[in-house]
This record gives sequence, structure tokens and C-alpha cells, in this order.
Amino acid sequence: EGRVAQSRRGSGASDGRGATEPKNLLARFGLDGQLQACQSRTFSGYSGYEDFFAVVPVHDGVRQLIFATGRQETGPGPAIFVIAKYDEAGSLLATDNTQSRAAHGLAEIGGTLFAAGVGPSQDRATLAAFNLAPSLLWRYDAPLGETGYFSSVGGEPGAIYAVGTAFTPGTTGSEDYLVEKFDSNGNRLW
Repeated sequence: EGRVAQSRRGSGASDGRGATEPKNLLARFGLDGQLQACQSRTFSGYSGYEDFFAVVPVHDGVRQLIFATGRQETGPGPAIFVIAKYDEAGSLLATDNTQSRAAHGLAEIGGTLFAAGVGPSQDRATLAAFNLAPSLLWRYDAPLGETGYFSSVGGEPGAIYAVGTAFTPGTTGSEDYLVEKFDSNGNRLW
């Protein structure tokens, strides 16, 4: 048994403007702290940034899988968030994404992956559910006027909790806790 860790700074790539952009990095460590595997991958042909912010190991009944999530810049517009599926050795098996800016938290609950972050508008919290393929099942975006972002997600089947920060754009000191509960279908309960 080993531990899986992730980092948002991998091997850099030139962005065509003389700067170096970060790339995804997935590393696996043994319980003794020794590095067992390390993978850095470019998902998009565009030379922009690609970051991982969260990782979760999942056993599908047959094998150990590793899912990582974050964001990728696929062009000069806003980033999208990506979810990547790896086998136990760190080989990439599949990816999916959704038109949200970034996922900061990831959890597996009852065989479904939940990614929490910030939506297409940088000021709106987003929660998305994926199956283990991974394929997007649904996405919740906070209503217009409700500003904030999710940084973590957890719970149990039927009770998914996303936490983060609520704020008023342009108002210093307006930050507050954001805690919301959802059912397994993406309906916000409170």
C-alpha cells in the first residue's frame, strides 16, 4: 500500500511569450516516504498552464484507480476543469472536463466522483459529478448574484457537502464561509 500525492507544479512548458507555464504532476509515495512513481503530462496542445489541485484513490472492485482534478488552459480564454483517471502504476487511462474554470476539491462518494470549484464565471461556485469512466453526470453552478467558490467536497450518498468562500466582488473583507448541502442528483438542499 502506498500513498498518492499530487502537485500543481510539474514540468514547465514554454507559453510562446518567453515564460514557463506549470504542467500537471502526479506522484506516488510509499508509506516510508520513498517516491514510487511520478508522471507529468500535457493534456492540451495549447501551451498554457495545467494544474492539479486534488487527488483521490478509488478501488473499483478489481483494481486501484487514481483520479486527479484541477484546471487546464486550452486557449486564450478562461481555463476549464479537468478530471484525469490513472491506474495504480500512474499510467493515464482517461480524461473528461467541463466548462468550469477550476476544480479545487475531489471526493468519491458511493461510486461517484464529485469535483468542487469555481464555475465558468470566476465568481460562481460549481459542483460537478462524474462516473468512474470518468464522464460528466451533472454540474451545478451557483445562481447569478451568489458569488464564491468551493474548495473542498465530502459526504455520503444522498448528502454531499461542498465548502469554500463566499464574497462580495470588489469589497475588501467581505469573505465568509460557504457551506452547502446537495443530494446525489445535484439539487442544492441548503
